[in-house]
Amino acid sequence: MSVMFFQHCSPADTVETTDAQGQPDSLVQQEEDELVEGEVTDGATETLEKIKTDEALKQKPLLISITNLKSTTAPVIFSVYANEATYLDPGAHLKTYRFVPKGKTLRIRLTDLEFGTYSIAFYQDMNDNGRIDKNGLGIPNEPYAFSNDIRPKLRAPSFKDCKFVYSSKKNIIKVKMGK
Repeated sequence: MSVMFFQHCSPADTVETTDAQGQPDSLVQQEEDELVEGEVTDGATETLEKIKTDEALKQKPLLISITNLKSTTAPVIFSVYANEATYLDPGAHLKTYRFVPKGKTLRIRLTDLEFGTYSIAFYQDMNDNGRIDKNGLGIPNEPYAFSNDIRPKLRAPSFKDCKFVYSSKKNIIKVKMGK
C-alpha cells in the first residue's frame, strides 16, 4: 500500500532562545512541509496510526506580529512569562527570544511553546546592549510593548493585564511597539 507522509524540511529561519538562566534553549524554526511517498510494510500499521495521531495533535504555532518598529536593524527581544508571581522579575522568564527585523514590522512564528497561559514583554534594543535601558525613574528609554497591546501609564502592567491563552483557537498576537 502506498501512502503520503509529511516530512519536515530544514528551517527557513532559525533563532536561538535562552532559558531563565540565559543558557541556550531549543531552536525556534519556521518549518516547511514536504510531501513524500512511503510504503507501509507488515508491522508498520501501528507506526502509521501513531503518525496520523501525532499529526492530528500537532499544535498550531504562535504567530506574533510587531508593528511600529523604530529601527529596521535594531533587534527585538522579548520574554515569555508563565508565572504571575514572578512576572517581569529578572531571570524569571520561561523563554527569551531575539529577532532582527527586516522592516518596520516583524512577523514571528514560534513553534517551541506549548499551549498555555502566558504574558510577553517586548522591547527593541536600539543600542544592541542586550538589556532595556531606563531613565532614573525606571521608565524605558527604548521602544517596548506587552501582550494584549497593553499601554501602561504610571506603572508596569501586571501579568493579569497582559496574559493570554495560547490554544488551537487563539494563536495570533498583535502588538504595536511604543515608547
